[in-house]
Amino acid sequence: MKRIALLLSILLLPVFCVAGFYGFLWWRVTEAADEMVTKVSPFAELSYNDVRIDLVATEIALVDIRVAPLGGTDQFNIDEISLKAPDWSQMLRLGGDLGAESWPDALSLRLKGFFFRLDSALMEQWMQLAQQGQPQDMTVVGQFCSRMQGADLLQAMGYRVLGADMELAYSFDAVEGRWDVDISADTAEVGDFSMGVSLKTSSASLSKSALAGSQTALRSVQSHFSDKGFNRRFREYCATQSGITDEQFDQALREEFEAMIAYAGVGLTEELYQGLVDMYRPAANITFRMRPDTPLGQMQTVQITSLDSFMSVLNPALLINGEPVSLAGIQLLEPVKNSVPSSAVTQGLVQPPHSALPEGASEDLSPSTSGADLHGKTSVSPANEVERRPAFRSVDVADIGKHIGHRARMVTYFGRRIEGRILEIDRHEMLIEQRMQRGVATYSIALEKVAEIEVYR
Repeated sequence: MKRIALLLSILLLPVFCVAGFYGFLWWRVTEAADEMVTKVSPFAELSYNDVRIDLVATEIALVDIRVAPLGGTDQFNIDEISLKAPDWSQMLRLGGDLGAESWPDALSLRLKGFFFRLDSALMEQWMQLAQQGQPQDMTVVGQFCSRMQGADLLQAMGYRVLGADMELAYSFDAVEGRWDVDISADTAEVGDFSMGVSLKTSSASLSKSALAGSQTALRSVQSHFSDKGFNRRFREYCATQSGITDEQFDQALREEFEAMIAYAGVGLTEELYQGLVDMYRPAANITFRMRPDTPLGQMQTVQITSLDSFMSVLNPALLINGEPVSLAGIQLLEPVKNSVPSSAVTQGLVQPPHSALPEGASEDLSPSTSGADLHGKTSVSPANEVERRPAFRSVDVADIGKHIGHRARMVTYFGRRIEGRILEIDRHEMLIEQRMQRGVATYSIALEKVAEIEVYR
């Protein structure tokens, strides 16, 4: 019997060690998350629903995060915020004083499923800030059919929620003293942006003091847009508002580009102008990137004294629908101020009201203002409010339009079970985003086929 007990203890010892280490990590992560909730409480209500720890991948994550800035009814939803390091010894450094201790040799911070509503007050504030720095006499693309811009135009076209995945990752080469940082953002599988920079340090370890005297150099910049319906919607919206044909659309777009480019003091070739117009055709695919042969630092920047040297040093490239577009022939000219498109399409343009929506788009999409909806497992809230743990709660199919951007699970009349995030809703169907093990699937479901539905709130 003693031998059996000894054998079991030997066999179970690794299991107990792993379980103990997992419990320790859970405690450290939860403690750090609760401390973060407390620190941001003067500015926003922050809550999370769960903690995920992957021992093999050396990754920790907070799941189902909600951020609600104080003084308003807006909130942001994030499916997951994760941290990934080379090993657990380096991961645990993050719990210490990063101002004094050395940093991990590599780290990845990822926000997965960051969703926000276009009709939020914060979005309106961001738009106002963006427009403050924009000259009033500069032509903006799309003015020939609507004076709306940014989020206002997107809402008029039927969009309600935007989603994005973002990542900040770095790696450190101790031999060369080089810190490579990569930033990327992918917006709802439509457009993505990435940038890579290098910081040269004189230290063999990465720390706050070592980075203070580092020299920054640009490695690459890339922006990509893959049309998944925006261009078609924009053309249909312009046809509805102004009654223009596709041919008139292309002509008006060309004239606006000419006015905007002339305002900037740049001359383009016919191929480039045609390429800009092609960017607004349905199913367009555009990539613009700059990759210097050597990282572009302060010394290399001084060498850029002309347009030719700019092209030579930064190596810019433009691809439209997979075909390279030559950037040769670009000229710097005298800026032409007060440029206004002369197309007859813009004559007699009537500004549509802010609530103008394409047929089938729902106007009853205001977010819930219930204080209880903003609190979760570890939220910090006023004492007179009742905290409530976020959970899947049953709603009527007729009221589902109020929950765009929320996670939902449903059962159809055929017994099919579906779980995903609600992206769009019209009178007959809703668009669902479902995250798979590899990638994301987006598809439509007819509302009449939904027997039961629960929304996570």
